[in-house]
Amino acid sequence: MSIPELPTLKRQIYRLLWVEFVLSIVILLPSLLPNLGGASLWITPAGCLLGVVHSSTLLLLSKSRNSSPVPPTSHLATIICTSLLGLVFTAGFGLALAIISIILVEGEFFKPSDGAVFAELVVVGTQIGILVTIAIKCGQQRRGTMKEDIELPIRV
Repeated sequence: MSIPELPTLKRQIYRLLWVEFVLSIVILLPSLLPNLGGASLWITPAGCLLGVVHSSTLLLLSKSRNSSPVPPTSHLATIICTSLLGLVFTAGFGLALAIISIILVEGEFFKPSDGAVFAELVVVGTQIGILVTIAIKCGQQRRGTMKEDIELPIRV
């Protein structure tokens, strides 16, 4: 698998961070309504708040004019935090899916709020995919940055 050029990766990561930010807000607002956040035992709303903080921090750091040649998205901490955030959303997704399955097995029919939970599940699944993509792209950027550092001549 070839690694895209670093400016292209930086632009792709920047766009994905905006998508993560918007999706976190889109998930957060309805999941704070009664009976919706409870489907994931309030893990998804907590993940949304962490996602807003995560994406806004990286967006601000990416746009800051610092002297560091290494982009903040290529740091190992960024990759680890993105992966952990993906695990939080996966846990919330799994819990919501399990609770809905239990309700359906017990023979209860759909209520109007169940449709909103299914919509939330779709958006949370999309958010998980976005976070996995961000982690992969940041890893590619890290490899490319490290490769450039190795190829730079050392001056004494």
